[in-house]
Amino acid sequence: MARNPDRPARSRAYRAAEADLGYHAVCMIGYARPVPRDWGDNRGVQPVRIAMSKKPRDAARRPDIESPIHQIEVLDYVLVESEAHARLLKAKLDELLVGTSDESKALRHGWRDLDGDHTMVWPILLEQAVRELTAAAKSRRATSFSVFDEAEKERRVTRRARGRG
Repeated sequence: MARNPDRPARSRAYRAAEADLGYHAVCMIGYARPVPRDWGDNRGVQPVRIAMSKKPRDAARRPDIESPIHQIEVLDYVLVESEAHARLLKAKLDELLVGTSDESKALRHGWRDLDGDHTMVWPILLEQAVRELTAAAKSRRATSFSVFDEAEKERRVTRRARGRG
């Protein structure tokens, strides 16, 4: 198997630390461009769905394979501590995403029409979801709910790998 030149080789300690930490990605996946709903539809719809995966690059793989014409890709993502955190965040984002879509334009199989550019909508949805999940965690006297990006994941995994020796 050929190695990806954009990604540096990982040590055994790094790969073991990454597996031990068990981070999961919560992703907004969607079509690369708006898709026409009917013949002559010049505006189209922007189908998106919330997905979770251990590796962000895999989140859109199956929907993309199942789509014979349109490319489906990961539009944005964040990482969380565990699969349980990912399930909570996904459920909250799904709930909030329903509120951003006009019900008269409901799509099939869990896809929603994103009214707006994902680069503007995703941060707003994410901030609201994290705020609500953090409030729920505090009410249960649990630790706060945190999300992080790929750079923070790299720092955490590298720190853990160095601790192994």
